[in-house]
Amino acid sequence: MNTQNPSNETHAKIPSTEDTNRYVPLTTNFSSSPSLFIDTKASPHDLQECANIRIQAATDLLESMTCMNISNCCDQDLRRVVNAAYLLLRDGVDLHGINAGEPRRK
Repeated sequence: MNTQNPSNETHAKIPSTEDTNRYVPLTTNFSSSPSLFIDTKASPHDLQECANIRIQAATDLLESMTCMNISNCCDQDLRRVVNAAYLLLRDGVDLHGINAGEPRRK
């Protein structure tokens, strides 16, 4: 996964359609200008591994939540955990979609 915005790179040539389609922004870019991208030319193995790591981290986080007592948890803590799990899972799904050649969900 490439974390640099290819639109900010300085180069003399005009990007081809192939270059434009190479970097796909993650769904979880919530700013007006995307800053996190998936390199569609990365090896399928690397995309799969990156997706699996994110999905496993989110699963581990949610499994830890099953051991917690909700009465000891404040609203802000719950929102933080849900947000982290969402980001990890959404990125994992985006990566799996690129790897499988599926169209991206909007």
